Amino acid sequence: MRSTAMKLILALTIMAFAGAAHAQATRTWVSGVGDDANPCSRTAPCKTFAGAISKTASGGEINALDDGGFGTVTITKPITIEGGGHIASVLNSGVNGIIINTPGANDLVILRDIEINGAGTGVRGINVISCKRLVVENVHIYNQSSASPNGQGIFIGGSTTTQLISIRHCQIDKNSAQGIQSGPTSPGANVLEVEDSTIEHNGASGVELGGNSSKMTMSHSYVNFNGGSGVAIDNSSSDAHIAGSYLNFNVIGVSTTNGIAQLYLSQISHNQISVQVSGGSVQSHGNNAVMNNVTNTLPTATTPAGTQ
Repeated sequence: MRSTAMKLILALTIMAFAGAAHAQATRTWVSGVGDDANPCSRTAPCKTFAGAISKTASGGEINALDDGGFGTVTITKPITIEGGGHIASVLNSGVNGIIINTPGANDLVILRDIEINGAGTGVRGINVISCKRLVVENVHIYNQSSASPNGQGIFIGGSTTTQLISIRHCQIDKNSAQGIQSGPTSPGANVLEVEDSTIEHNGASGVELGGNSSKMTMSHSYVNFNGGSGVAIDNSSSDAHIAGSYLNFNVIGVSTTNGIAQLYLSQISHNQISVQVSGGSVQSHGNNAVMNNVTNTLPTATTPAGTQ
């Protein structure tokens, strides 16, 4: 009897470990015809990102096996979500699309090849509460239209440490508030890299740097047709360096109430006001095109002497 009981305990222990290992696969899969009761393997995929994330190991990857709507998800550990060239859609009517809250000192989250559609009532497309390192690549975020203070395509909130956010090859449009808003409220800083992206037709500014401290470099991007500024800087410890980009058809091309914007090889055209400075400064390298605005206000200063 004792031997039988011991064998039963051993069998249950092995099953428990096997289940735990299975629940924490390095790579999992979702499919439009999957089921969250499945183990999220390639041959038995899950239905949603939320179903797959609990079965994916820290630092692992969720892949889309085919086209589908994979639902909203909250990310609390380092992970990659990869659409893989499929229509990997998140429909976030009335809620946030993707919430990121990873407290680890070295956590990396990657979102790639995903579509986030707020369907006219979405709260925020991506809501970053905390993340040491975030890469958003080839992601389309649109139709976030919840009432203020929500409605942003990407909102990057506060953290006690510096957060590095890379936004590459993205399209962020038709949101009721800002396309991207950086608003840390704690001593930490947000560092944004915006590259080869299109941010347009948003109800407020294309990009707004506010809160405590936000630093941004923008290159080869289009920030057009926004209801506020193309780029707005609202904090004295924030700054933006804009190179090779187009800020056209906005209410204001670039505005500062505090902080600094520096422009290099960029075009500010067909805005109501090209540059508006209420505090801080907008500096030019002397090689920008400021033209065809209703009010052609020039940058307030050139870059400091010695700048190459």
